[in-house]
Amino acid sequence: MAAIKLCDVAPIELLEHIRQKARNRVHRVGVELEGGWSKLPKGTHPVRDGSVEIAQTAEEPLVLGEIVSPPLDLTAFPTWVKAFYPQKMNGTCGMHVHLSFRTALTYQRLMTPTYPATIVAYIRQWAETEKLGKKHPIWPRLRGESEFCQHVYQADAQSSTAGKDYDHHRTGHRYTVINYCYNRHSTVECRLLPMFDTPEQAVKAVREVIDITNAYLLATGRREEKIEGKAMVERDEEKETRRIYA
Repeated sequence: MAAIKLCDVAPIELLEHIRQKARNRVHRVGVELEGGWSKLPKGTHPVRDGSVEIAQTAEEPLVLGEIVSPPLDLTAFPTWVKAFYPQKMNGTCGMHVHLSFRTALTYQRLMTPTYPATIVAYIRQWAETEKLGKKHPIWPRLRGESEFCQHVYQADAQSSTAGKDYDHHRTGHRYTVINYCYNRHSTVECRLLPMFDTPEQAVKAVREVIDITNAYLLATGRREEKIEGKAMVERDEEKETRRIYA
């Protein structure tokens, strides 16, 4: 199946009461932090990442790359982010968020282009509420200008891929707003977020991805119930019509 452009997909409307009522469906969260560390957390060393480019000086040498969290409980990830956050970052640095779920059915319900389209729409709304400046690295990502989070949907090809490569253009590549890396990690990976100036704001951004996902699952669940109910009514009406005119 050809990749679907998110600009051609309408997001799901997440009304405020939906967001307030949505219960948590996320089982574990993982966070990948990219940047430069002048002081490394004890016992860790960033994995090299060729996309991270940060100027450094002899007076302040940096270790560049990425530190990846283990799967974390939702109550634990803020502490981890604050403990491992880099001292330097710029627009080349992304913050990837992995979400896992208790059932494959919940995961499957996110395998539709309206999910990444909704993530983009509501992260944009969040960025506006946060009053992030025009030069903040989140805006090129939201406009679809980053090679590392392309605004396309190709869940079927991604979910069947077990390996990891660095091809940005092959069918099923991982460099999309949402990467469906089920065969590799059993997670959905949101690649839309950049690194933020502070770990506190980074935690808020991760929470927003989680909240949007939970609200999306509630909103689309209700929609599916209505469609199914309407179909059942129509079938019953058709049976009744056949009985009367038989």
